Amino acid sequence: MQYYAEDTSAVPFRFLCIALKPMMPRPAAWLVAALIRLGGKLGFRLPPTYGVGYPGTETEIDPQELPPGAIALWAPILEQLRDLGFQPLKCERMATVGTKLYCSTVLLDQPGSTTAILEWTRMVGAKGIEENTPLEFNSYVDDALDVVTGVVRKVDVPMSEMLQLESVEMISLENSRPLAESFQQHRQRCEGRHVLRLSEENALQVVCDRGKQRFEALLESGILRELSSAEVDRLREIDLTELHAF
Repeated sequence: MQYYAEDTSAVPFRFLCIALKPMMPRPAAWLVAALIRLGGKLGFRLPPTYGVGYPGTETEIDPQELPPGAIALWAPILEQLRDLGFQPLKCERMATVGTKLYCSTVLLDQPGSTTAILEWTRMVGAKGIEENTPLEFNSYVDDALDVVTGVVRKVDVPMSEMLQLESVEMISLENSRPLAESFQQHRQRCEGRHVLRLSEENALQVVCDRGKQRFEALLESGILRELSSAEVDRLREIDLTELHAF
């Protein structure tokens, strides 16, 4: 199986600084970001800490098979999504290698105009194990454009600018806001557009197809890259006892 990871040297300087600031003082973040960018131009890359499989390589799982962290952290979010009229369609575990675990669930609202993709990640971070639950509202305009509203941690809000693609209009909102407000803002962004109406029968295929389009666009931009077999082998040798200690 092929695995992929972010190429940090291709990330714009400003976004590297944003990502590094929680780990170190601002001047140090600027210096490290500059060195990463310079290293990329000279052909040097930081070794990846994890890799993910190509969209479509996920494994469908029963919700009861989810890791305890995902079940606990998702519970209040799923309750709010149900109150907004969303119904779950699928739970899956992403194929990963290295220091990241990744599960997601796809939901569809009753009109069929919006999918919600709720994720759970568990990673070895600078301060130990970190768990995160980013959420996306997605509406698909005809066959060409995705309207995406992310609901993420405050520190991750600026990153949506980095993920702007020709086929994606994306903004991110802080997850401290009521979810109903974020969903309402997403719906307002879709007003006046011809949004595709999905059903339980075709929604998952559309989500997969659009996910592949985004993934390919990120590969083309250089933000994502394919890992070599040597890099994958090195990631498989990492001691992941702490990561799997739920």
